[in-house]
Amino acid sequence: MGGAGILPARCSERAATGRKSMAMASAKPGMATTLRAGVLVGGASSRMGRPKALLPVGSRTLIEQILAQFDGLDLPRHLLGGGEIPPALAGLERIADASDAAGPLAGILAALRRHPGAAWLVVACDLPLIERRAIEWLVAQRGERSVAILPSIDGRRAEPLFAIYEPTALPRLEARAARGEFALHELRGASGIATPVPPAEFAACWTNVNTPDEWAAASALLTARAAR
Repeated sequence: MGGAGILPARCSERAATGRKSMAMASAKPGMATTLRAGVLVGGASSRMGRPKALLPVGSRTLIEQILAQFDGLDLPRHLLGGGEIPPALAGLERIADASDAAGPLAGILAALRRHPGAAWLVVACDLPLIERRAIEWLVAQRGERSVAILPSIDGRRAEPLFAIYEPTALPRLEARAARGEFALHELRGASGIATPVPPAEFAACWTNVNTPDEWAAASALLTARAAR
C-alpha cells in the first residue's frame, strides 16, 4: 500500500454473480489447488488512534466489510495476527504472527507455515474500498511460475498487502526474516514476483487508510457507493 491517501477513483460495484469459484480458478497445472484468504489484523493503528479493523461501516465493522467481499467465493477465510476483532468473527481461524518476523511479514509467514501447501490471498484490514471484482482480477493473474503477485498501482512500487503468495514464497520469506528484511515491497524485481497493473476503474481498492482524515474520505466514498 502506498500510503498516499484516498484516491479520487471509485471502486466499481460488485461483479455479477455466477462466476467460477476461486478454488476452480486456482486449480491449474503446477499451481496450488487450495487458495486461502487471510486478513491481516496485527497492526497497532497508532496513527488512527483506534483499531482500524473495528472502524464502523454502516451496521458492521471495516473488517466485516472487507470479508463480505469474499461472500460466495470458495475460499477458506482466516484472521492473521492478534489484533482486536468484532465478536461476529470469533469463529474464524486465527493464526498468530510469527515471532521471528515483524510487520505484515509476520502474519504472512505464519500463514504459509500453518498451511504450507496452500496459496494465500492476503488483505490488510485497512483497505476500505476493496471489492469483489478486484479480488477476481487478482486471482486471474496467477501463473505457473509465479512466486507472488504484488500489484503495482503506479507501475513502480509493489503493493504487498492485497496480494497473493504461492507456497513457493515460503523459503524466500523465511530467508528475508532470517536477515531481518521485513519490507515486503522490496520483493519487486525478484524472480517470480509478478507486478501487474490493475485496471484504473478499481485501482483505488489498493488504497489504505492510516489517519482519521483518510478514513473520513473513504467513508464518504463508501456512503456514496451504498446510495447507488
